[in-house]
Amino acid sequence: MSGVYQIYNPITNKRYIGSSIDIPFRLKTHLSKLKNGKHCNQYLQNAWNKYKDFLVFEFLESCEPDECLIFEQYYLDYYKSYNRELGYNIDPEAKYAGKHLANETKEKIREKAIGRKRSAESIEKTRLSNLGSKRPTQSEKMKARWDISKTYFGYNNLSENAKRKCRDKIRSKTIDRYKDFNNKKNNIFLKVLFDDGNILYFHSYHTAANSLSIDRGAIKYALKYNTGRLFKINAVFIIISKNEYVNESVNRSK
Repeated sequence: MSGVYQIYNPITNKRYIGSSIDIPFRLKTHLSKLKNGKHCNQYLQNAWNKYKDFLVFEFLESCEPDECLIFEQYYLDYYKSYNRELGYNIDPEAKYAGKHLANETKEKIREKAIGRKRSAESIEKTRLSNLGSKRPTQSEKMKARWDISKTYFGYNNLSENAKRKCRDKIRSKTIDRYKDFNNKKNNIFLKVLFDDGNILYFHSYHTAANSLSIDRGAIKYALKYNTGRLFKINAVFIIISKNEYVNESVNRSK
């Protein structure tokens, strides 16, 4: 199962976002390293040490293998889990594991590797297991994916049709998410008083404009220059507080 997953801490509301072409295996790997105190992400390890009974390992989004890093980046940007106040991710960009480690992590790996030597028995065992096998060839597409200069790793390697599908998926998910005004910053709450006595409430210019089949600019113009009066629909727009909007929503749902 390929897609995006999270390791969520409901106590602190922090999370770690990741993606994989095999999510069950990847989550098992995380869990094993955390249990053994050997996870390379110290922030996540510290969270496990303190909150291991509460951490939730869960699936977030199903997608094609080529889309994994694109949707991982989408969720990284949405949850801002690379912000220390909000999550445990080290890097703000979705990149293949092992290609972009934090400097402190690199230094820890280097220190652990100093003086480490493989036994002759281990070397011989590896040699025997590799006898007769050929080194796999790497496709140009796979080589391109390791170009860490790309912000969205896999996106530029998709076909135009796949890119369009990806954009449509992200667009629809964003629209669905922002239907809940709590997921949006700087909301403008509107009360619309119609001349016939009808009253409507909206949580943004966009939702009001779409519902009333008018332009957002017309609403802003009415509020700025015409004391909220919009003659086109015979109504007056009033900016209200979030509390008033929420209270009216509760009353209407009863």
